[in-house]
Formats: sequence, C-alpha cells, structure tokens
Amino acid sequence: MSTISFAGKFPDSSPLQSYGRAFSSRHQIDENFYVEVVDSVSGLLGYLEDWHQLISFCSISNAFYEPYFLLTALQTLHHNPKLRFIFVYRQNTNFDSAHELCGFFPLESAQIEKYPRSGWKLITNSLSFSCDPLIRAGFEIEVILAFIKWSKAAHCSIIELPCVSAEGAFQSSLDFVLKALSITPFILKTSRRSCLKRDSADWDGRNIRRDVNRKRRRLAEQGQLEFRVLKSLHQLADWQKGFLSLEERGWKGQKGTALNQNPSQRSFFMTATRQAFERNKFQMLGLFLDEKPIAFKCNLISGKNGYAWKIAFDEDYARYSPGLLLEYDFIDFFKNQTELNVIDSCATPGHPLFARIWPDQLSRQTVFVPTGMLLSKMYCSTRPLMRSLKRKLLAKPS
Repeated sequence: MSTISFAGKFPDSSPLQSYGRAFSSRHQIDENFYVEVVDSVSGLLGYLEDWHQLISFCSISNAFYEPYFLLTALQTLHHNPKLRFIFVYRQNTNFDSAHELCGFFPLESAQIEKYPRSGWKLITNSLSFSCDPLIRAGFEIEVILAFIKWSKAAHCSIIELPCVSAEGAFQSSLDFVLKALSITPFILKTSRRSCLKRDSADWDGRNIRRDVNRKRRRLAEQGQLEFRVLKSLHQLADWQKGFLSLEERGWKGQKGTALNQNPSQRSFFMTATRQAFERNKFQMLGLFLDEKPIAFKCNLISGKNGYAWKIAFDEDYARYSPGLLLEYDFIDFFKNQTELNVIDSCATPGHPLFARIWPDQLSRQTVFVPTGMLLSKMYCSTRPLMRSLKRKLLAKPS
C-alpha cells in the first residue's frame, strides 16, 4: 500500500490546488455522472478540497469517513495492501462550473465468509462504527446507481456494505436501485442501537433520575464534584492522557484491549482527536472530583450528527456510577445546545448503560450486493436458505 506522511497535520483547503487528481482509472457512467478510482492513500491528496465540500452537503453524515479520521486510520490501523477509493462526480452542463463530487466510497479487499473468491467491502476497523458512504443530498439514487454500475464494469464480483444505515435516505435509495437493476442482495444481519434524538418525546420516561441524584449527592460528599467540557486546545493533551489512563486502569486494561496498550491505536487516538478538535468536530466531556478526572466521554461530530465514540470511568468510584452520572450530565448538555440533532451511541444492541437511559434507536445492517457474476448471485440468493436450514437443524426439539 502506498503511504505518505502528513507530519501530524493534514493539508487544509488553501494549498490543495497544487495537487492534481491522480486517479488510476476513470469510468463514464452516463451523460451526467462519472467515476474516478484512486488506488493509493497518497492519491487522495488531490481530492481533499472536493471531499471537504462534499461533507458539508451530505444527506447522511459519517465522521468515520471524514478526511481527518479516515486518513489517520489508514496510516496507523490498516495494513490491507489492496484499497480502492471511489469518487462519483456529476458533470455540470455549465462550462464555467467545476464538476461536482457527489459520492465517496472507500473500499478494501476482503475475504467474504463462505465465498470462494475475494470481494470488496467498505473500509472499517475496530474504532469505526459506521460505514455509510458520503453522498450529496438530493443525488442518493444517482450516486448509488453509478457506484453499482461501476462495480459491475470493474468485475468486483461482490460488494459488502457493513454497518450501514437500515433506514432513511440511504436505505430507501439502495433498495430502489437494487430493484431497478433486478439485483437481489443478501442481508447478513440487522441490529438496533441506542441513540439520543433532539425531538425525542421520552427524555425522562425511562430514566432513573432519583437513583442518579442520590449517587451524585453521595459522591459530592467526597469532595468538589464538577462537570466540565473541553474548551481549549492547550488543555487537550492533559485530557487525552487522562482518558487513556482511566481506560487502561479499567476492565479494558485487564483484558489488554485499552488504547494505551496498543501503540498504533494510541497514536491514532492522539492524532485523530487533535485533528477533530482543531476542526470543531470533537466534544470531550469530563466529571472531576477535587480536580481529578473520574469519567470521560469523547464524541465525534459530523454535521448535525454526533457519535458517542469512547467512554471511560474510574472504577475506584464504581459504587457511585461516575459513568452514569456523566451520561446524565451529557443528556442535559445535549438538551441545552442546538448544534446537534442526534447522537449515535455506537454501542452494541442492548448495551447495559445506553439501553437504560437513551430512549431512541437507530437501525444498521450488513448487506452483500452481487455485482454481476453468476457465482455472487448464487451466493446471495442461497445464503438465506442455508441459514434457515442451519437454524432448523440446530434448534432443540420441543
């Protein structure tokens, strides 16, 4: 895989004109749309300006595919030598207007379970919790159609769309395109995870405020208790180190999965959070007792959407539930600000904390799309039957 060093800071919009769009191939889809394929990380530099502009007009936000996050992840977390970055452009009929980037699909080669050939899937990693492609609002159907047509022409065999939205504009547009092309996908799994929505009608109906307030009073008896929001860049390093220390001292440290125990993940966390904070795309909130942090919460921001990316708390104070207290502080904070409409918990379904206190849910799914080969069509059409037979065989007799 081609690599390039950004020295901890990615280029902003000012110098981007010096980089040409270094695509490996270009495909005219129809008279209005074409696709450019980039197969190296360094080749993405020529697309940064268009990429940033696309983010401002996306119908579905995805912090994990913004440049600061994805480029950092590709440098520190990914070791797959086969990558493809698909840029879908719309041609303007006005010769004075530049062509408009309308879609971005980052792909990596993948070995699909029970499939004899390798395929391609939207890029993901252990620190990413959404694979929704970036699509300009108003062009969802056209962009997805262009992407599927390209994948067929490029003989991609099969495309995996892991952890994509199972509702809203993306889902409805994907369904429309696949039906129009007579393509039968295979939905491997669908799940629902907790979220917090601004228009929720059930802020406190399921909450346990009385118990929370009792624990807060007991904890406040131990010293000065304070909820804080990170405001200053010069404080960021201390907050970052405080978070990594809390996480490592907890159950993740005991299991060996804390970020601080993995040099690549630690480097990624430090770089990505700084990049995000400098771009006003990162919230960090903390609960402090006598100036000592006892709980932290890290949110990524993309458009009007937020992602509850990482949380940690001091287990020495577990009987006071500092993580729970911080979540209720955040709920009040979320109510009183207008920048965000929804916060995705990024948690597993039925998470013991978020399922109790966050009243709303979002649906996500993993979808396999056959893109022309008979083998991939057979795979997607027979997997549901094979799964049903397996369940029947494993079912206990009544």
